[in-house]
This record gives sequence, structure tokens and C-alpha cells, in this order.
Amino acid sequence: SHSGANRFNVLGFNVYITGKKYLKSAMGLLFIYLSRAIKSCLIQKKITCPKRSIIYSSSDLLADVIPAIYMKLRNNSSTLVVGMHLTAPNPIKGFKKSYIRGFKIPSLSNLYYFVFQRMVLSILRRIASLILVSNGADRSLLIRKGLKPSNILVTYGACDISSVESVAV
Repeated sequence: SHSGANRFNVLGFNVYITGKKYLKSAMGLLFIYLSRAIKSCLIQKKITCPKRSIIYSSSDLLADVIPAIYMKLRNNSSTLVVGMHLTAPNPIKGFKKSYIRGFKIPSLSNLYYFVFQRMVLSILRRIASLILVSNGADRSLLIRKGLKPSNILVTYGACDISSVESVAV
């Protein structure tokens, strides 16, 4: 048992869940994400990682990806897989706008997501084996940002309708 981490064995893989707290407000978002990431990195020091491990980050958010990057750097022969559910829009042109005295300003959350995603992508460009995106437009954007096409896989968020129909009554 590792202090602070829940460990499960799924299909022969060791799975560690290092944080399950949910945000209750937008206040301190960056602080909360960074503290979760640091806590997860500290927990990792107690985890022995086999040489040819697959390290998976469920998202590119700091709390998820920083511990995965840290583990990859500790074990260079491992494979790093990162899920990207959304490519952050430019905060000036983004989907959420605020206005002050007629001037359009980016929301703090859009600005945070855009800036930190770009920083994370610059690291992932060098060390990620595979980035999972949910659509072809995000794949094309990441290729334009310098990621190798062979390192980007589109995993559409849909189900096989024939499988659903086969069990429908």
C-alpha cells in the first residue's frame, strides 16, 4: 500500500489513483492543480516502475499530466500516453468572452487553459509516445504545432451503434 494513493490491478496493470477531490469553486484553480500535481509526484517516489511501463495521463491538465511527465522522466524507457479532450482556443477568440466597458477580455479560465496547454504541448512534443484526441481538427492543429502525425491518434467519443442495437430490446 502506498500512502496517499489508491492502487488497483486491472488486467495485469498496476493503476494508481492519486487524487479524487473535486473543485468547488474557480478560486485557487491554479494552486489546487499545482498542489495535486506536486502531491502525485511525491507519492511516485514510493512507486517502483518496471522498465517498459505505459504511463497514461487522462488529460493534459496540470494535475494529470505533470505527474505523468515526471514518471516518464524517471523511467525513460517507458511509454507516455496523454489524452487531450479539447484543444484550448485562443483566449482572445475563444468560446467564452467577457466585456468590460465595451472591451472584450479573455476569461481567466480560458487564459489559464491556453497558456498551460501550450507549455505542456512543448514538453509532450519531445517525450510523449502517443496523444489521444477526440477529433480530426484537433489532430490537424497539433500537427501544425509540430507534433508528429504518427504520435497523434483520434479516438472518437462515440460508440459502435451495431453493438448497442445487438442488445436493444
